Amino acid sequence: MIRKAMKMDADILTDLTFRSKAFWNYSPEQLHAWKVELAITTDYVLENEVFVLLLKSKVIGYYSWLVHDNDTVELGNLFIDPPCMNKGNGKILMNDFLERVKSSGKKKIRLFSEPQVEKFYGQFGFQTIGQHQSSIEGRFLPIMELAL
Repeated sequence: MIRKAMKMDADILTDLTFRSKAFWNYSPEQLHAWKVELAITTDYVLENEVFVLLLKSKVIGYYSWLVHDNDTVELGNLFIDPPCMNKGNGKILMNDFLERVKSSGKKKIRLFSEPQVEKFYGQFGFQTIGQHQSSIEGRFLPIMELAL
């Protein structure tokens, strides 16, 4: 089941985000450096489109999107709890996200991908259009777009 996130979900989403990032073997120091950048605040939940995936009433994943202009949205986050990865949950979230954006009338989606999941987004038709310097020196995030 997917539902709109509520402000009480903010801490749960922050914890899930850090567990998911840690899955990619980032150092504890790097994760600590991202403490503010990766935090999901109650204001973030209230001001953006944030949806959670539940399994037996437990949040196992979420995504969020931000409106940039009349035509474009940005996928801000898409995270799955590591024990629930590689079981189709990312696909469930992406399909829900794509349907919601299409029904909103937007024409383009942009995202900054973790390098390890660029291929995942490619499966949904996203094309890499450039690179963005991340907060880690020498590490670049693929910039991807999908025309709707």
